[in-house]
Amino acid sequence: MLRCFIVVVSLSVASFSQAESKTLTVCTNSWAPFTGESLPGMGKTWRVIQAIMEPQGYKAELQFMPWARALKSVESGDCDALPDAFHTKERSVWAWYSAPYSEVKTVFFKRKDKQILFNTLADLKGLTIGVIRGAAVNPDFDHADYLKKQEVVDERQGLAMLHADRIDLYVTGDLSGLHQLTLMTEKHPNITQEIEIITPYLAKNKLHLAISKKAKHGQTILRDFNQGLADLIKSGEYHSIFQSNQN
Repeated sequence: MLRCFIVVVSLSVASFSQAESKTLTVCTNSWAPFTGESLPGMGKTWRVIQAIMEPQGYKAELQFMPWARALKSVESGDCDALPDAFHTKERSVWAWYSAPYSEVKTVFFKRKDKQILFNTLADLKGLTIGVIRGAAVNPDFDHADYLKKQEVVDERQGLAMLHADRIDLYVTGDLSGLHQLTLMTEKHPNITQEIEIITPYLAKNKLHLAISKKAKHGQTILRDFNQGLADLIKSGEYHSIFQSNQN
């Protein structure tokens, strides 16, 4: 009788542990076309994450919040993972990085009526540059204390400040910035003709799922995501989701 009780308890504990390991909470901000509450399926990145994790039995949940708060939530372990993350030395202290699933160019946006040319970051001294709070750009920019940086909450605020001539430049991914501009044409019909990308671009950054080292089953999530991503690419489903023209 005692042996049967022990077996039942052991099976219950094992079952609970397995169920617990199959949850995944993901925290991020809206960063179209990759993630966004108003995007089809909440964005390409989220559709890929679901296609990878849900067939493996994961219950995946996406929570939207400002980027800086999402970073802190993953660092503390309150949230399991951060999507669309650039790899940085600082973040690798508290996160494991998945295999990359996409790549973006990080660029400066400016008003077309302003003449701004640069070859190196030092050429931008004295200009006010908008950047999302907590965002990484590249090591040179992130550690350039001589630059005047204005933190913004999100993409919309940064581009709105640029359009209103409250900042000189705004730095972000090329696709996300261009997408946000199109969303803003309802309020500012000519905004896409008034703001442009300048060259050279700053960096090519790969996108990863950054998994909290404080997540209970972080290494299992990392393993399952990487294997699932490889399978998704092999099957062709990745291409149909992420490299299509659909948002």
